[in-house]
Amino acid sequence: MSKKHILNPPPIPPEDMPPQRQSWEWEAAVGTLGFFIILGFELQAKLGAPAIHPPWNVVLAVGGLVLAVVLGLALRRAPLMRFLSGVPFAVCATVAVTVLAIFGTIIVQNPEAKGRLAALGVHALFTSWAFFLTVLLLLLNLATVLGRRLVTRRPGNVGFILNHLGVLVVFLASMTGSPFVINGLMKLAPGAASSTVRDDVGQVPRDIGATLTLKHFQLEYFYPPHLLLIQGMGGIPDADFAYAGHTWTVPTSPTAVYTIHVLDYLPTAVQRPDGTWQADATGEGVAHVQVTPPNGKPVAAWVSESQPLRPANTDWAVAADFEDSSQKAFRSYLTVNEPDKAPYDFTLEVNKPLQIHGWTLYQASYGPDTSTMPPQFYSLLHGVRDPALPLVYLGFLLMVLGAFTALWSKRALTPEATA
Repeated sequence: MSKKHILNPPPIPPEDMPPQRQSWEWEAAVGTLGFFIILGFELQAKLGAPAIHPPWNVVLAVGGLVLAVVLGLALRRAPLMRFLSGVPFAVCATVAVTVLAIFGTIIVQNPEAKGRLAALGVHALFTSWAFFLTVLLLLLNLATVLGRRLVTRRPGNVGFILNHLGVLVVFLASMTGSPFVINGLMKLAPGAASSTVRDDVGQVPRDIGATLTLKHFQLEYFYPPHLLLIQGMGGIPDADFAYAGHTWTVPTSPTAVYTIHVLDYLPTAVQRPDGTWQADATGEGVAHVQVTPPNGKPVAAWVSESQPLRPANTDWAVAADFEDSSQKAFRSYLTVNEPDKAPYDFTLEVNKPLQIHGWTLYQASYGPDTSTMPPQFYSLLHGVRDPALPLVYLGFLLMVLGAFTALWSKRALTPEATA
């Protein structure tokens, strides 16, 4: 291609020229979006949330959008098609979806809420008719403009098509894939194993294709808990960190040394009627310590701030103080057993999920395991399976390719590109 041809591209045919914007298009676009949003709230009040079950949601969505692309291609010069695929309609539809999404983030979403606003779908916006129809209009705009631009000969047209196709694929995958998403929880006690998550809908066990065994659950603190040495049962002359396996020596004379060994600790616990301690979020911090006197028999006990351990024939005691500690992280040490594979270890923690057989398992929470003594914590995992996620990634890839293609095409038309 010659330099003159690049700087002066051939004229665009009249049928491919962008239409002259009419003064009424913005008002019509605002009115159309407003009408369908109000219609959505009314449908929500009368019919409830939209319920198009698989596979019909996929068939209708894909079929409808393909039809919109074909109509946009065949009737690209029709005034209605130019309006539906025009910039005013696209801007208004995008703003409407964004505003509804913002309200859905600010307003507490609770499908079980009662009242007039709940009946209109305000407390379940993302599954309401209003949001569904608004997104559908945005998809209609994307589909019709793709149909119109498929045969257009303009610089940067390929990038435009890829970018808009990517947005269309992302929205389509999100809308049609949501009924296929599975969310569930897996509860693992130390030493226990499980191969299923319990679905949030119906509490149905879902097999994840592997068996997970919790070897150990760990809590980490910014400020480790302290063991306090209370001399004469008043005042705190000495303190040391309280973590499992830590050993602390207390010399009471040049020749007599007491050894305090931390066997275990619980950041919060309550005492049972039989005197043992049970992990509980409303309780106080306790530590399981073993005090060994010089040439004597070790004594083990659970100690807290209100219940210290005082060794025989001493004027001091050991107590626990967890008030100054704050939680930093919690993690699960797992053994993963997959069919036809050797078992392997995996450390699951926040922002470090485990992906296996289409499932993504996150470290969600933990809680007290009252079946063990001394009390331990169980681990709560959140499992998600989203079959439409690869389509979302494909849409993002198309958008990136479209952006680079559009930038390259514009670069090719500049004098600098031909120098």
